[in-house]
Amino acid sequence: MRTKKVEKPRIFQDGRDMIITLGVMLIVMFVVIGGTGLCHYQPGNPKEGKVTRVDYTTFLQSEAQSADYPVRLPASPEGWIPNSALRINLNGHSGSSVGWVHDKDWIRFVQTSASVDDVAQGLDGKAREEKGTKDIDGTTWHVFEGSDDDVRTAWVADKKDVRWAVSGTGSTDEFLTMAKAIQEAKPEPSAGESAPSEASSSPSA
Repeated sequence: MRTKKVEKPRIFQDGRDMIITLGVMLIVMFVVIGGTGLCHYQPGNPKEGKVTRVDYTTFLQSEAQSADYPVRLPASPEGWIPNSALRINLNGHSGSSVGWVHDKDWIRFVQTSASVDDVAQGLDGKAREEKGTKDIDGTTWHVFEGSDDDVRTAWVADKKDVRWAVSGTGSTDEFLTMAKAIQEAKPEPSAGESAPSEASSSPSA
């Protein structure tokens, strides 16, 4: 008795079909994610090639809807280019991280509900010790430094309902500029709150 040959679905007949299908899916995924501007990775130093600008304003406004801390949206200092915006985890606490390129330096702003110590040690997993404090217009910033040269300095401020951190390769003046921009920013409306008035419009990215 002759056994009838079972026809396989077309997708399983040719390995090339599967490769083409996966390729199309990857292209669509990259186009969709890249178009949002909410996540970006640029390897190497800021001085290498053109810096890609990201829309950190939309990212932080979105974070404000679900964050367990008040989210600030600082204005970009003149000449600073926002090139990264992403959600991070600090010892079980969520946080938002935005980075800027200025000249050849990179400056990062992190805001989270994690403790001061968790922030200082969790920025990149490298150990830091508190070396002093800086008072900036009434806000105390704790200065953390590492024993090795490759550990970046971090300034952390405890505002009771949120912790702020500034880190990166920038100079003291650049850290100071970022700290002042953060302190001048007002909390973004969270879920259920009304949008800010026209007089307090969001900064451009």
